[in-house]
Amino acid sequence: MNPIPELYAPNLICVCFDERTDDSYSGRLYTQYDKEPFRFNSVIDMALRMDRLYDDWDFPQSATLPRTFHRAKPIVQKTNILESGLTPDHARIYSQKGKTATFIVRVKYRQNATWQGEVVWLEEAVRQEFRSALELMKLLQDALGA
Repeated sequence: MNPIPELYAPNLICVCFDERTDDSYSGRLYTQYDKEPFRFNSVIDMALRMDRLYDDWDFPQSATLPRTFHRAKPIVQKTNILESGLTPDHARIYSQKGKTATFIVRVKYRQNATWQGEVVWLEEAVRQEFRSALELMKLLQDALGA
């Protein structure tokens, strides 16, 4: 069973891991809406960048407001990616390849201050569901042999 054709969603992100440095990896994130990649220097940097994209898209919507040590910023009305009028380009995601590994991530929900969704490891054509952002990072690191 090929898991790739079934993954179509407005918030897909292609994660390309390129280089290993000490205990972490650097690489690129691709979305269906941006021509240029978003670069990351660690797995934590990758997760934070992805979370900012989900916040910018307002999809999937976060079920909780993030806690902070600073004063809360005023809530800004956001345009949901589904209502934005942007045209997704799935080819932009599926045409990318990481030097080390490539994953397609679909976050279905952002509940309980974390993510739930699925990830496909393209080189191995393996799909796995995850129940938290931490579990996603562990799955990625397991696949990378870290």
